[in-house]
Amino acid sequence: MKKILTLLFISLMSFNVYAESHTGKVSKINLYGENWPNSHRGGILFKLENMPSNANYFRINKSDVAFNTFLSTLLSVKHAKATITVHYDIDDSGYKYAPVKAISIE
Repeated sequence: MKKILTLLFISLMSFNVYAESHTGKVSKINLYGENWPNSHRGGILFKLENMPSNANYFRINKSDVAFNTFLSTLLSVKHAKATITVHYDIDDSGYKYAPVKAISIE
């Protein structure tokens, strides 16, 4: 029984879990340069046409390992007016800049 519980616990811990997911079309992309004076420095904030109530913007930090892929994806789906699903964590600050974990193209 102990082995089964341990196996179940490990499988749950290794599962990719996102706090939330939301689907829509990209309506706005803000790109911030290296000399921007606040925490958006070098990053991306973007919105979908129908934002969820728990996020004002979706945030991608410059340090994200998939930064270039996310940027290319956002620009191409914006141009094509394609629908995407954004998987994100909830930001508890007053700004509600939700950090992006993954983007799926519909």
